[in-house]
Amino acid sequence: MNQRNGQRYWRSLLVIIWVWLTAILFSENWYKGNLHCHSFWSDGREFPEMVAAWYKENGYHFLALTDHNTVATGEKWANITSAEKNHGLLAACQKRFPQNGVITRQKEEKLLAQLRTFEEVQKLIEEPGRFILIQGEELSAKYLDVPVHVNIININQPIDPLLGTDAASTLKKNVQAALKAAGEKGLVFINHPNYRYALTGEDLAETEACFFEVWNANHWISNNPEDDKHPGTEKLWDIANSLRLLKLKKPLLYGLATDDAHSYHDFAPNKANPGRAFVMVKAKELTGSAILQAIREGNFYSSTGVILRESKFEPKEKRLTVEVQPDENTQYTIEFIGTLVKADSQPEKIIPSEQPAEDQQGKKAPVRFTSVYKPEIGQVFLTVRGHRATYILTGNELFVRAVITSNRPVPWLPANSGIYQKAWTQPITLFVKDSS
Repeated sequence: MNQRNGQRYWRSLLVIIWVWLTAILFSENWYKGNLHCHSFWSDGREFPEMVAAWYKENGYHFLALTDHNTVATGEKWANITSAEKNHGLLAACQKRFPQNGVITRQKEEKLLAQLRTFEEVQKLIEEPGRFILIQGEELSAKYLDVPVHVNIININQPIDPLLGTDAASTLKKNVQAALKAAGEKGLVFINHPNYRYALTGEDLAETEACFFEVWNANHWISNNPEDDKHPGTEKLWDIANSLRLLKLKKPLLYGLATDDAHSYHDFAPNKANPGRAFVMVKAKELTGSAILQAIREGNFYSSTGVILRESKFEPKEKRLTVEVQPDENTQYTIEFIGTLVKADSQPEKIIPSEQPAEDQQGKKAPVRFTSVYKPEIGQVFLTVRGHRATYILTGNELFVRAVITSNRPVPWLPANSGIYQKAWTQPITLFVKDSS
């Protein structure tokens, strides 16, 4: 090999190494996770290490433990009831994690078990590159009988819920407190807005939070689908984003799908079981900071079973592309949904609040309704049957999102429920800076 050829060889080798290193350093992977679940630290019916183990062993990459108004620090003892003893939960946990065992004590007729802290569970469960845990809290406030819940992800100390003068002001106060506690490195989202129909589309529009649960799989209390009086959570999403962009100049609201799991053994449609809803996050690495940063940037989609091969928006081409990872004998419908810039954002009809029966203290809270808007708020721009579709923005769209629906019913509901497995991409806009 002469000197010139030798120089070419080494230059080529350096180029190959540079391309290889660039691919490694800047590549991103999809990670599956759940950001809402409960354990014995509040009203979940399982030890936190067993909750984390379930998700790890069922193909998840990350999990946020989000018990009500607490985080798993300090000393806490759980009352192991007779029903839970019959499940053998304590024995199963002792067997699965024999390291130091679970400390128990008898108090009168109660069997108490000391719960492991978040850090202790991390040491038992986490595995670099395969599974991580993120600590969180479900900030659970209530105005009279109306629940107002907000999740805070990546928090070390719990904060207390605050009370407002009505449901809307209660939401505002708790979101502000949550955002302050989470800081720039955390994540705050609004939970199950249709739980007891606590929150309206207008509430979601006004909030300072940039995330909410478009699907909460604690199905029987979450009221995700629409009914004859209330819009479903998807419609709330479109109403909120239309108002945020047209009137309020707020960033887009992103939609999460979560389990809100409480029950890990009695699997039934009316139980809050794990494995029903999740987010798929495209991140550079499997770390808490990388996952949360990707979510804040909108690099994720939400799902109840549909897996995407690609979800990509190319700003220069104004092109939104969605491709499903197809299952055999499964059909898919891809819809691109949004609102036009010139849409009328005035409600067609404002439904007056109704008064429910008084509570035990003689107090009552009004049942609140989202206003009725014209069909152009959250209209379908394009429908494609198949596993791949592209939508080119014309510049007239205020925002666009995609929803992918399969012909497979969700497996935990009766086949005739009319509720099918879905995936939701995050909305994109050309007019206002996205959520961050």
